[in-house]
Amino acid sequence: MTVITEQTILITGCSRRLGYLLGCHFLAKNFRVLAHYRTPTHETEQLKSQGAILLQADFTQSQHIIHFIEQVKSLTNELRAIIHNASMFAPDQTEPQAILEQYHQLYQVHMVAPALINHELKATLQQGANPYSDIIHITDIAVNHPHPNCSLYSSTKAGLENLTLSFAKNFAPQIKVNSIQPGTFEFLTHHTEAEKANILNETLLKRIGGFETIIKTVDYLLDNHYITGSAIKVDGGHTLI
Repeated sequence: MTVITEQTILITGCSRRLGYLLGCHFLAKNFRVLAHYRTPTHETEQLKSQGAILLQADFTQSQHIIHFIEQVKSLTNELRAIIHNASMFAPDQTEPQAILEQYHQLYQVHMVAPALINHELKATLQQGANPYSDIIHITDIAVNHPHPNCSLYSSTKAGLENLTLSFAKNFAPQIKVNSIQPGTFEFLTHHTEAEKANILNETLLKRIGGFETIIKTVDYLLDNHYITGSAIKVDGGHTLI
């Protein structure tokens, strides 16, 4: 397997929406993109055709996480950044056994996988000509404003937010660790017109942000050498209402 020595970025959760667009964005900026996905999609094929290196792993399974890390190490000697975008979102289950299974999966994806990946790839992040490198956790405004019917999701995203602070302390000064807390930045296909209107009314700016607002925030964090341990809300003022 060929080892990459050029500037490389690792992005998790690239099978659709934000992760896919982040992959496209960094490929256009001439980065080597290692694009993680759980399930193959048209978008992952598009990333592959553009030059991304695809890595499949189901982060709900611990052995998949370990194998994924080994794959990354075999592909690159250095990383400019890791963007943890992989996520699961679902309303809370109601039956005890289903709750246990759902909580385990959310915990694995939102906390275990990022923590283990960060820990095991620390040395890889410390290599290279750039004077610093970055870890960015994509969390959610739900870390401080939990979704009423998604407590399991919200609590594990809050755990990832706390990991941001811990890794910022542990990995300084060479590795910066920050989080982005999105609100609803893009409508879903199943949103009705009434739901769209309600989402807009829940923001001060009365408009949807779009994926570009998150991508711009990622670029800002990568370009700014003096920010670590910070959480940036990108929610149109939702949390002030």
